[in-house]
Amino acid sequence: MRPPFLDADANSPDGPRNWRHWKRCFQSYIQRIEGVTDADKLDILISLLHASVYTYIRDCETYDDAMSYDLSRQCLSQTSE
Repeated sequence: MRPPFLDADANSPDGPRNWRHWKRCFQSYIQRIEGVTDADKLDILISLLHASVYTYIRDCETYDDAMSYDLSRQCLSQTSE
């Protein structure tokens, strides 16, 4: 199952908790895709982020860099589109 689209809500007190849950769902999703490269992983990650969230990782050149960035500091919340 594909994880929901991740959007930002700077006013959400549940943001860090929602980010951790979304991140785990995303990592489980990626692990189930056979033959996926790190470049593919980064593209898939970007495709599931709202532009306001992408802003935080836009300078990350690798999947590992993007996933190691602590988005929970940005008070994220998840929404499905």
